[in-house]
Amino acid sequence: MIKTHAKKQRAAPIVIGWVVTFTVILFYAYEYFLRNAPSPMHDYFQSIYQTTPSQLGQIDAAYYWTYIPMQIIVGTLMDHYGVRKPLFLAIFSCVFGSVLFGIENNYSLVLLGRMLIGFGSAFGFVAVLKTATLWLPKRYFPLAVGIATSLGMLGAISSLVIITLLMNQFGIESTIDLFVLFGLVLMITTYFIVYDKKQPARKSHATRRLQMIKKTITSVLGNSQVWLAGFIGLALYLPTQVIGLWGIPYFKHVHHFPKSTAASISSLIFWGWAVGGPIIGVIAEYVKNRRLIIITGASVAGAILYALFFLPLTDKSEIMVAVFLLGLFSSTQILAFDIAASSCKRSHAGTAVAVTNMIVMFGGPLQEFIGYIIESSSIDGSDNYTQQGFQDAFMIMPVFIILACLISLLIKDNSRYD
Repeated sequence: MIKTHAKKQRAAPIVIGWVVTFTVILFYAYEYFLRNAPSPMHDYFQSIYQTTPSQLGQIDAAYYWTYIPMQIIVGTLMDHYGVRKPLFLAIFSCVFGSVLFGIENNYSLVLLGRMLIGFGSAFGFVAVLKTATLWLPKRYFPLAVGIATSLGMLGAISSLVIITLLMNQFGIESTIDLFVLFGLVLMITTYFIVYDKKQPARKSHATRRLQMIKKTITSVLGNSQVWLAGFIGLALYLPTQVIGLWGIPYFKHVHHFPKSTAASISSLIFWGWAVGGPIIGVIAEYVKNRRLIIITGASVAGAILYALFFLPLTDKSEIMVAVFLLGLFSSTQILAFDIAASSCKRSHAGTAVAVTNMIVMFGGPLQEFIGYIIESSSIDGSDNYTQQGFQDAFMIMPVFIILACLISLLIKDNSRYD
């Protein structure tokens, strides 16, 4: 039935559109699970490879070495060739990368596995948003982004909490086997559900197609609104990236919480996103001022960052509330993608979202730098890292938030595609 509706140019029933979109969202949740895997594996890497914080940052950053440059290509590929085939390639890359990631005593294969996971994951968010633009009415776009964000964050929560439990219960090999098994099931599900929605025919020779691709990329890269939206997205997502990797070490060393408690507290930022994503999507449907929503979210997130890391809060309950609220208000970031997509032609939406996502993910390579600053604060070269070292490393977050508030004033709040 889905395949039949895919062949028709007219809009599909809303239920069909959501089934297709939700299936693609599941892959986004899966790749998000894999993205955050290094954090709960911190002790494992220390015991097997004797990793330092900068090396842990390198393992995490290897994901972004392929993820970031692929963003330009991914969006354009999906604009011109559809979602179905690239999505199969993406899932396979994540599965194979997970296999390599789990091979012990070979640090190079760990990095290669992370790069392959990053390559496949590069298709995830763009595939969701491209699918939503084709299968759903425009008014549901912010809601689709919010739902995708929520399930992505649930994937991250699972990564921090469930991986810790699985490793303690079954060991690293069985845990990674489950990564691979879920990916294979997802490939089968995608085969039967995800099809490319028929659009007005674009018949052209290969040379003409390449010219169209070049024109699309040039048009999007030359759009200042895409770059502004991308930086805002980067600033609002950076705390989630930092806490996703360094939250467990921070709460262990600074507040002396057990690892399981530190993992649970760190996961609250993803719970905040999971709750906030759909709420922001709904608010955006009724409040026709995305700039105001973003500035409000960024301002509150900045205040929470200051209280959490630089006062800092010491009561466990207050810390938990602060981490959750940080995720909740940071989730206004999803509107950056809507702004970028709306500033371009509908046919360029995939590329616009991909370029925006590329800019957002530049926070990933900063992880190695943050790890270096934390490492430099260690006492006598040991793994006892100081509060001041974490604060020095984390200062980048409020600085970026302040810049995002200022840049938001330059956004043109267009609510429709050109």
